[in-house]
Amino acid sequence: MPKLGMDMTEGSVVNWLKKEGETVKKGEPLAEIETDKSSVEVESPAEGIVLKIYVQAEETVACGTPIAAIGVAGEDVPAASSAPPGETPKNKTNKEERENVPEITVSISPEVRSYQAVSSVTAELTAGGRIRSSPRARRLAAKEGIDLVRIKGSGSQGRILEADVRDFLQCGVSMHATEKKAVRVPQETVKPLSNVRKITARRMFQSLTTTAQTNHKIDVDCSKLQEFRTEVNKRYEADGVKISYMDILTAVCAKALISNPQANAYWGADGIRYHNYANIGIATDTPRGLVVPVIKDADILDLKEINAVGKGLIAKARDGKLAPDDMSGGTFTISNLGMLEIDSFTAVLNPPESCILAVGRISDRVVAADGQAVIRPMMNLCLTYDHQVIDGADAARLLQTIKHYLENPIWILLP
Repeated sequence: MPKLGMDMTEGSVVNWLKKEGETVKKGEPLAEIETDKSSVEVESPAEGIVLKIYVQAEETVACGTPIAAIGVAGEDVPAASSAPPGETPKNKTNKEERENVPEITVSISPEVRSYQAVSSVTAELTAGGRIRSSPRARRLAAKEGIDLVRIKGSGSQGRILEADVRDFLQCGVSMHATEKKAVRVPQETVKPLSNVRKITARRMFQSLTTTAQTNHKIDVDCSKLQEFRTEVNKRYEADGVKISYMDILTAVCAKALISNPQANAYWGADGIRYHNYANIGIATDTPRGLVVPVIKDADILDLKEINAVGKGLIAKARDGKLAPDDMSGGTFTISNLGMLEIDSFTAVLNPPESCILAVGRISDRVVAADGQAVIRPMMNLCLTYDHQVIDGADAARLLQTIKHYLENPIWILLP
């Protein structure tokens, strides 16, 4: 199992692209591997015959564990290692015991006022406690808000396919149409942690325990920003390009970081390290969980280029196809919840970065202007920063610069 990222400790085989006995060339796709936050096609490291597949589809193993053997026809098949490098058999057994937790449903009977544990799981689980399901089935289930544990799979070893999810949806519609009254039993379902949830939890805990996080907030008048976006999109209309507020925010934050180098830094082992470039991470909500693809060198890209790069990364993120390099090297992150009607919030740092900007929605508010009460489109920004690295005044200057650019967006076009 290859280690495809710094934080990757285990991976799952989603699908084998070659079967035992088939010929494979060096560099040819061999298997689809599910990492912490994406699915990646892994190329064969050698040419030969696939002698043995040790790890079946939907199985999760630690990085470094042998998953297949490639050799020449007639060669003896090597035995798989009993434990991956750096892990003793005892540790592996304990890990498997922890991860092989069956899903439990607890039913509460109001009449007898007692608790009874019952096994009502219809979906098939892997040895690691994961539900056997295809990526397309997981995406459709996430889109429709369906818990896969409620579906019986028709694929190999009970694997849930996209067709099974669609059948379940049709069944639900027909029950509703015939107005059958359902009786609900109070219950709780325990689901094993996904790789995405594990790494998100670990990084957020690390963020809050290793940094001195504080924040500044500021309101932005978006009157000129809205006019600017309208004019820019008129100019790009013939090219089929539509600039979003996130594209403009990305350009603004990149430009503000370069002009405020004290805030464009992080805590290093040998001291505070300063960047002369701005790589902007975009916090993205996906069916698999939160991921942060990074727009590299955003400070030297124009709005059209930022739009193209951002669209490509977000599409890959939602399809689970981000490569480790797509999510590395960020110097600053933007988290925007305005589309979910959130007015303001405080975001948690994405280590090792020292700043993250939380963006609320643009909404009409009554404000004072020239001694009069007027209605303006306003937006709240909250900058969370590591006070170990950045002084409060420097963080305030960065946030003030971002505000000035958004209220005078024509400055974005100036060198």
